Amino acid sequence: MHRGIHELSNLVAAAFEAARTRVARFINTRSADEIVFTRGTTEGINRATAAWGNRNLKPGDQILLTEMEHHSNIAPWQLLAERTGAELVYLPVTGDEGLLDLDRLDQVLTSQVKLFAIVHVSNTPGTVNPR
Repeated sequence: MHRGIHELSNLVAAAFEAARTRVARFINTRSADEIVFTRGTTEGINRATAAWGNRNLKPGDQILLTEMEHHSNIAPWQLLAERTGAELVYLPVTGDEGLLDLDRLDQVLTSQVKLFAIVHVSNTPGTVNPR
C-alpha cells in the first residue's frame, strides 16, 4: 500500500485513505492526517505514551486510570509516569459489584489530571461501563 504501482495496490491505498477520511469526519478532527491506524490497542497506547505523553506530561501532572483496567492499559502509563514524573491516580471500583465508584469521580478528576484512560468493557471483572 502507498508504494506499489499495481492496480490492487492503488485500490488498497484508496480504500485505506477513504477509511481514514471517514473516521476523521466521525470524530471531527481537523484533518484525516491526524488519524493513525495501529495493529491493536496495545500498540496504540504505546504510541500515545511515546508521542503525546513524553512531550506533554511533567512532574505534578496526573494520569487517571480505573482499578478495573487490564494490564495493557496500566503498564504503558506506569512507564510514562516514571519517565515524566507524573503520578498515577485510580478511580476505585465499588465492593463486590465491580462497578466504577462514580461518586468518587469528582475527587480524582482534578485539574492535575492530564489524561484519563478508561475501559468501556472490562475483561477483568466483565463490567460494561456507562457511556
